[in-house]
Amino acid sequence: MNPKITQLNKRQDKELAFIGKRESISVSQILEFIKKDFADISKITINRDLNLLLELNLITKKGKGRSVVYSLSPHYNLIKFIDSEKYFQTEIDKRDTKTRFNFDIFTNFKNIFINNELERLDILTKKFRKNIKQLSPTLLKKEFERLTIDLSWKSSQIEGNTYSLLETEQLIKDHKEAKRHSKEEAV
Repeated sequence: MNPKITQLNKRQDKELAFIGKRESISVSQILEFIKKDFADISKITINRDLNLLLELNLITKKGKGRSVVYSLSPHYNLIKFIDSEKYFQTEIDKRDTKTRFNFDIFTNFKNIFINNELERLDILTKKFRKNIKQLSPTLLKKEFERLTIDLSWKSSQIEGNTYSLLETEQLIKDHKEAKRHSKEEAV
């Protein structure tokens, strides 16, 4: 993630949140909203903030002159902070949730890493490939088996499955369903 994003100030965070509540919004509307908390703010400061948010690809700009409006960029939805503790403390029926999967999200996965992140990923990939070449085929098979079991167990647990890690291992390796569990859980 771009380090500048984590260094946004409270005012810029408020501006982003306010922009996100509307489909599009003008500078004057943002200024009016921000003045409630930052009384001595100027339009020039708001414009500087908006230019930074544009540079970071957190918002988009449409129109020219006085008809310029801003909205959240699709990229922002990929990287925005979500307070998971606050989300799960909220009653289920009052949570802000989607009713359908957003397939458009895949079009936003282009260029989500900045250069130093790409360099770091490249270094880690080379290190992984070097390390994996040193493993024997038997050990490599065991590692992938362990990964498969752990991933299956954890993802099933997220979905509400009550199989233990050991029961999941027996199911995958020996094809033995655990007693006192439904067929649905085994599937």
